[in-house]
Amino acid sequence: METDAQTLRMRRKAAYWVTLLEADTPDEGDHLRFEDWLALDPRHKQAYDEIAAIWRTSRELTDLAALEVPDMAGRGGLKSFPGKLFRQGQQRRIGLGLSALAIGLTLILSSLPQSLDGARYVTKTAEVRQLTLADGSRVTLGPKSRLEVTFKADRRQLSLTGGEAYFVVAKDAARPMHLQIDGVEIRVVGTEFNIHEGPAGVTVEVVEGVVEVHVADADKAGKRDAETKIRLYAGQKIIAPSTDRFDPQDITSADYPGSWRSGRLIYENTALAEVLADMNRYSESVIMVGSPELAKRPVFASFKTDQIDQMIARLEGQLSLVADRTTPGRIILRARPSA
Repeated sequence: METDAQTLRMRRKAAYWVTLLEADTPDEGDHLRFEDWLALDPRHKQAYDEIAAIWRTSRELTDLAALEVPDMAGRGGLKSFPGKLFRQGQQRRIGLGLSALAIGLTLILSSLPQSLDGARYVTKTAEVRQLTLADGSRVTLGPKSRLEVTFKADRRQLSLTGGEAYFVVAKDAARPMHLQIDGVEIRVVGTEFNIHEGPAGVTVEVVEGVVEVHVADADKAGKRDAETKIRLYAGQKIIAPSTDRFDPQDITSADYPGSWRSGRLIYENTALAEVLADMNRYSESVIMVGSPELAKRPVFASFKTDQIDQMIARLEGQLSLVADRTTPGRIILRARPSA
């Protein structure tokens, strides 16, 4: 059964795709990843279509508001919107449309960068950047990631979209750091942790200090504080839930936090879909699976990030797969036909 939190996350993801495809400059890889996201769940297309319609309506109403229309009485030449032509019934319909538009735009705006007046860092395929923020915090930003940073008097506000990042946070009790990513908020004062976004959710691994992980919009949902946040200590890891509450039993050991910084990806009983999501951050070609069943197969392996072809060959052998490269720019892993 789908919860309100799951629906909100799905709509926010749809809003992210709308802002990328409608208002940004997506490349071929973005379009292919969007198609993969649509294929994961039939509800994704419906959510995208709803948000996209709201986005386009907002553009149309903006254009319409700038138009000058004829005065139907013929006395005033041209009148600016909303002249007599748009009165009464038309105005009521526009009012209702604007109400619906406001709701949809809230979702769209929540997917946009949160620090319009701050710093923005973006990485490309296979690019890893070392950053030092204004407060002295150090960040290693993984490939295909976007980090938005705004420092205020009472807090350090960050927003991470996609990818992965490793943080060494400078201590400042007067200005805690708030990091938002895919419906989850991380709150810290001074600590060291790794954060990763993948198909299963947001993974948080703590190396040093204490990290609080919060479910987004928990207060609005009316949930108890103990259900909507969880505290992690050094050596602990959790995958933030797709539901609207935490279970302390989901805390596990953080065995290899940040291993990607040294150019190595390590997996132990990890779903193939998660592995491919990571590989796609280092690959110019989009790598995908041929069926949902294959995406769930567990992977036990270690790969070097600069050896994509070797990674694919290893997966072919371990999981009895075959790589279909007939489509340019796309590699599809399919089940190997039985002899």
